Amino acid sequence: MDNILVYLYDEAGSKEKITLDENIINNLNDRQLLWINVLQRDEELIKQITTALHLEKVPIKGILRTNERPKIYTHKDFYHFFIVSVEDVENAQLRSIPIDFLVGNNFVVTVHDGDVNYLQEFTHKNTSETYIGEL
Repeated sequence: MDNILVYLYDEAGSKEKITLDENIINNLNDRQLLWINVLQRDEELIKQITTALHLEKVPIKGILRTNERPKIYTHKDFYHFFIVSVEDVENAQLRSIPIDFLVGNNFVVTVHDGDVNYLQEFTHKNTSETYIGEL
């Protein structure tokens, strides 16, 4: 899966870039957070990830649509929300960035097309001072 970045955070502040593995998903504990950052709105890719996370009734068709208004839904094992973020590009222009989030116990999935600068900056921060895994 070339179009995803997967990070495992723990309560001590460590972050590890990993490969998505169902063993890791099945063995997450309360002191860990798995972030799966999906860089392409691809139906099969999203299905693979949500299946690995054992999520049911994921609104994949809704995730593939980007021309909607911000929304939030509660599902059995996760929350789904959609926002349109903005990013400053050249010549003081703004680029809109539709982002879907699936948030559940010990995981966050972000789905968007291409890189998002502030998400890249976040992953490059020194996480030893942040305790993201405690989330």
